[in-house]
Amino acid sequence: RGLGDETPRQVSQPSPTRDQTSTAGKTSAKSIPTGIRHVPGIDGLRGLAVISVVIYHLFGNVLPGGYLGVDVFFVLSGFLITSLLLREFVYSRTISLKNFWIRRVRRIAPAAISTLVICAAIAGIIGGDVNVNLGRQFWSSALFVNNWVQIAHSQSYFAQSELPIFAHYWSLSVEEQFYIIWPLIVSLLLVILRKTPRLVGKLALAGAVVSAGAMAIIVNPGHDATRVYYGTDTHAFGLLIGAALASVTISSSMEKRGDTWGYSEGLQQHGRILNLLAIPALAVQIIYFFWLGDQDTFTYRGGLISSSLVVAIIIAAVVRNTTPVAARMRHMV
Repeated sequence: RGLGDETPRQVSQPSPTRDQTSTAGKTSAKSIPTGIRHVPGIDGLRGLAVISVVIYHLFGNVLPGGYLGVDVFFVLSGFLITSLLLREFVYSRTISLKNFWIRRVRRIAPAAISTLVICAAIAGIIGGDVNVNLGRQFWSSALFVNNWVQIAHSQSYFAQSELPIFAHYWSLSVEEQFYIIWPLIVSLLLVILRKTPRLVGKLALAGAVVSAGAMAIIVNPGHDATRVYYGTDTHAFGLLIGAALASVTISSSMEKRGDTWGYSEGLQQHGRILNLLAIPALAVQIIYFFWLGDQDTFTYRGGLISSSLVVAIIIAAVVRNTTPVAARMRHMV
């Protein structure tokens, strides 16, 4: 799919318990939890996204909106990564950026770099069109700036017959750039400025509005939309919407094995509302898969961000585990 494994190391955890009275500041660094609760429904949602992207690239006329699977991954990535950061802060009152980045490298680099090396070797042997600008493609992908290099060289994502061999590394590059910048911002707000996770969420929402607004302004209807689709500045709203969702669902429990997303806190307490919203949200997303074309003006002026908001509702329902949508997603695993 061209995306990194955005899921942090997940650990099984018991049902939510009451907050402990002990202070988190006394916790040793070695005991800081590095995983979050495993949710089978998230795996199902990821599977749905993978299927949609594959069908889009192989049979675009069957699923013209299948590319939205990438945005599903973006929202999931923003949600899971921010949940990991906030959970660590709530529990320990600190965030180890060094450990965070080491974990990301360990999870993403082996598969990403191995794929690059193997495919580059095969392309070198085959030669011809697949070997064009191979060095530039390789290094831009290895350094996670593939999206900006493609933009600089006017590569088109939507001219399917002209896609470079490593074109799909654009989305991994967007994620990796987010993984570098966003933890710095979260750490600055929480650890240095002593702000609350809710402020992180408000900032994420503001950033999502700015990003979506930039996409709507810069896109040129009737012309190739690769610039706004590839751009980190214009396509970060999915990641930021996921981050905002994490800020209102993360548990405030200071128990090491407390639930990651508190059922009695934030959006999680509104089970009936999630039940009512989740099914229509899933229906809208499926309609988008079949209807929202990659060249439609609405796609870049409301379509992509509305899809990301819909996905956020689905994720909130899935992590609660008691909604019909959560059950449906679990069955897809």
